[in-house]
Amino acid sequence: MKIKGYLIILICLFLCVTAAGEESGNAPRAWEPLSFDVPEAPYAPDFWGYDDNMMGYKDDSIDITIEQMTPANANILVITIRLSDVSQFRTAWAGSYPTSKEVSSVADMAEWNNAILAINSDFFAYHSSGIVYRNGMQIRMRPDRDRDTLIVDMNGDFHILAPTTQKAFDAYDGTILHAFCFGPALVRDGVMETNFDRIDLDIMKYKKEQRLAIGQLGPLTYVIVSVEGPLYAASGGMTIPEMAQFMLDLGCTNAYNLDGGNSTAVVLGGIKLNSQSTTKVREVGDILYFATLVPDQE
Repeated sequence: MKIKGYLIILICLFLCVTAAGEESGNAPRAWEPLSFDVPEAPYAPDFWGYDDNMMGYKDDSIDITIEQMTPANANILVITIRLSDVSQFRTAWAGSYPTSKEVSSVADMAEWNNAILAINSDFFAYHSSGIVYRNGMQIRMRPDRDRDTLIVDMNGDFHILAPTTQKAFDAYDGTILHAFCFGPALVRDGVMETNFDRIDLDIMKYKKEQRLAIGQLGPLTYVIVSVEGPLYAASGGMTIPEMAQFMLDLGCTNAYNLDGGNSTAVVLGGIKLNSQSTTKVREVGDILYFATLVPDQE
């Protein structure tokens, strides 16, 4: 009888431990936010987080999915990113601004900074205008009406100044994590932009070109769109109005055009995914990237 009693107790303990393990396994792990004291993220991506086709990544803190689309004779990558914390949305640059105007490949900068996914940004170091913040630090304050500003606040939400004036900036009362000075705005507060004539920026607005844009879909949820340009096989590129419509159709509340053309680079796990019909790689000055919160595994 004693043996039978011991067995019952052991079985009960086993069931309790199993149930507790399953319950904790279903609950998301609350990882510590990353510091912005230095640009580089502290933890390297987990090799096993990449999917078999290198078209996505997932761990306990981040989920990246990549879809390839070919509407209207254009090769398009649509990358959806879901974060656990705003500190995973980061920026880095190739050299010391403003004393250096170094450039490097997006792939190299991604590796230096432990990026899971990285894209080229706004090439801010190679002109002198616009409002620029990086990782919470103000780098430049020179409002320029020809450069719409994308603000990413400390919650990870997007705000767009269009046009960028001192008055518009002074009216913004949030805390800035990043501010990008390229543009134009494509979608603002759920409404597609249509007046692109106000922007006198040499981006060939109405010509089909290679483009790169980023938009917000929801809290800590973003989409990046890379459109292959007409210089490459089987892709016709997009105009800026076409990009705006495409970002609106994806469900963006705010969307913004970044540096495109031959600068366009989408790098996942060290591999450039866009425009694979060419081996050309243009070195750039800065990147926007996403990192994991999960400490390195031994």
